Amino acid sequence: MNRTSKWLVGVAGSLFIAVSSSPSHADEKGVALLKEVEKATLAIKTLSGEVQTTAKFGGQTQSSKGLFKIKRPNFLFTKMTGSDATTFASNGKNFFVYMPSQNQYMKMKADPKGSGLGGSLLQSLFFNPASLFGKTEPNFGGSETVEGKTYSVIVLAPQKGQTIRLYVSPDKLVALVKMEAKDAKGSVSVSEEERFVNLKMNALIADSQFAYLPPKGAKLYEQPSYEAKLLPVSSRAPEFNLATPQDGRISLEKTLKEKKAVLVNFWFHG
Repeated sequence: MNRTSKWLVGVAGSLFIAVSSSPSHADEKGVALLKEVEKATLAIKTLSGEVQTTAKFGGQTQSSKGLFKIKRPNFLFTKMTGSDATTFASNGKNFFVYMPSQNQYMKMKADPKGSGLGGSLLQSLFFNPASLFGKTEPNFGGSETVEGKTYSVIVLAPQKGQTIRLYVSPDKLVALVKMEAKDAKGSVSVSEEERFVNLKMNALIADSQFAYLPPKGAKLYEQPSYEAKLLPVSSRAPEFNLATPQDGRISLEKTLKEKKAVLVNFWFHG
């Protein structure tokens, strides 16, 4: 899986996990607005529209867009194209994530209430809004106009150096999400944006429209056996030369100069 797919599915480094991981201080207006968002979202039976995502990290920019439709209690279909082409599909029984670049797919049991489903924040919010923001306290960020439309803003700070801004439309739905993470020096290291447009609520969508099977020839994704690839104790690691988030390069040979040992922590895999 590529970097943005992992973020969207909710794997390591996911926005969804980060949002519910750490308590913070709140104000009454922020709490009240988030409750209105939860109430309005839970009142929707079906939702369809377009989603656009942009991620910037390490001097790179990835953009994707797609169409989606979701229905209670646990039906979903999203097909993303662009630098992060991925299909997310729940037929009510099974949840599939298909990655065309690798021609691989993951298959999981679909939760009866939709927990864990979603290819975007809005879709995860649709199924279970209360648990998504359960431990992070919201703050009201005032009003902001984006491309001629005015939104009320909810600000969340789930972790030090991380800020998430939810742009709430007049009908109390989240239409835009912006996330920013800063490094120890205070510089922005990662920024992500998720935008939802042409939303259509409560249209009649038959369950049969969510029928899905991965393309013929696609292979089931299997978690690699990392233990089998571990190096023996005291052996030298293979040479590498990788890009850094600051647009530089780092190699094993250069790092080992004048050092007896180097600890390499691959905290991020793209």
